[in-house]
Amino acid sequence: MLTVIKVVFSAVLFLVGFSSLAADNLKMFETPLEQVSWKYSGNVFSCEISHKVKNFGKVALLALPGQNLTLNVYADNVQFNDLIVEASVVVPSWAAAQTGRVSRFAGNSHHAETSNNSDMFLRALSQGHKWLIKVFDADETPLYQVRAAAVLTQALAGKFKQCQQQLLPQPFEYVRKLDFFFPVGSDYLDPLQLEDIRAVAAYVAADRRIAQVLVDGHSDAQGEHLNNLRLSRDRADEVVARLLEFGVERRKIEVRHHGERYPQATNNSPLGKEANRRVQLRLVMAI
Repeated sequence: MLTVIKVVFSAVLFLVGFSSLAADNLKMFETPLEQVSWKYSGNVFSCEISHKVKNFGKVALLALPGQNLTLNVYADNVQFNDLIVEASVVVPSWAAAQTGRVSRFAGNSHHAETSNNSDMFLRALSQGHKWLIKVFDADETPLYQVRAAAVLTQALAGKFKQCQQQLLPQPFEYVRKLDFFFPVGSDYLDPLQLEDIRAVAAYVAADRRIAQVLVDGHSDAQGEHLNNLRLSRDRADEVVARLLEFGVERRKIEVRHHGERYPQATNNSPLGKEANRRVQLRLVMAI
């Protein structure tokens, strides 16, 4: 019996010693309260609210057109490859019902980000609640702990929310090149296509670097050449009409129609013909 007690006691000592060693290796970062500063920046292209953590790096919320809000962690001297990042909100004990949601995510190089539960961190800034970031190795050993106190963040969070509402519908990577496909013999644009054209118009209005909007109409090879040429013109003209309706200046638009001359797929199959019945829209930036 005494031997069993000794074994158990030794195991407990080992676990305590291991936990103590892990705690000793844990590095903690937090900017002193009197030095805490959050910064907001925003326009129709992006919204960011960020805080520099002393001796660690930066934590930020970033909103971009057409994308989910993301929580971002930037480390000056830590590479997140093969590490696990855990983010949560520290709330008062009386608000414990608000806890329980933790975001776990990976990173690459010196940056880690997640869109999981990201709205929770924006609400935390509105309510004055601290962010808590933990970093573990692959064996779940805690390596780093970062705290970001929400000091004077309510007004900035309000500005950030307003900025989110004013973001462009889609980023340049989305609107720079779009194909609009059409039913047989039709120049009809469906609601989703109109939504994309509206996003193009909004981007052109916001980015002065856009010099031209190229619109090229195409058809499949079914039917006579002149009819296909007319149909490709009607399709291109319909897209141009919508661009003008949504505010794009006529001088920026260059429109062409090609009939069946430039197929992007074979015309020997229904799927190929469907791919060829299109209007291609491209944005050209000034050099």
